[in-house]
Amino acid sequence: MKTRLIQELKRLIRAWLLRSTRNRPEVYLTFDDGPHPVGTPALLDVLRRHEVPATFFLIGTAAERFPDAVDAIVADEHLIGNHSLTHRHFGQLGSLGQWRQMRAAERILRRHDRLRGRPFRAPQGRFRPLFGLWLALRGRGPIHWSLDSGDGGFTDVDELVEHLREHPPGPGDVLLFHDDSPVTPRALERLLPEWKAAGLTFARLPGWEVGR
Repeated sequence: MKTRLIQELKRLIRAWLLRSTRNRPEVYLTFDDGPHPVGTPALLDVLRRHEVPATFFLIGTAAERFPDAVDAIVADEHLIGNHSLTHRHFGQLGSLGQWRQMRAAERILRRHDRLRGRPFRAPQGRFRPLFGLWLALRGRGPIHWSLDSGDGGFTDVDELVEHLREHPPGPGDVLLFHDDSPVTPRALERLLPEWKAAGLTFARLPGWEVGR
């Protein structure tokens, strides 16, 4: 019974947070697990060519290792989100441990865009209800997704493209990708023109300014 109540509370928090995008006309591309020394620059090149904004949920320790990639994200006016300090075992931490991971990553990311607040996405979407409620009441997240691209499960770009053609995004969708997937940039190179031709428009997640 307790487990069901916890899962229901998490579902309600996610549904409440997705309300801000559900009735909007744009699609929101989001990228987790960066920055990546190869994947992030490749994604930025594709987004730049197609003039598409996005939101990158970055891991704090990776941002310390690859600061130039973070600066490139900011320079292209994409939004930086918080994806915890280390990512590993985040879902196993208690509420206080998750809060500490979020705050530590925040201090690192703030060096790059100087924002005082940013969206947070929990690794694998796993968070403690108390921590999630704390974020929600402050308008920080936890940001979920309405459509998972599944890019982490594909090694063939044609298969990923076909999968997303069968399950395309629609207005208001928050679409999940990953910086460290080698097939994602090539798939988006083909899909973004198709999605634009179908009338879709793209935006950063709403509610936050973009740092420079």
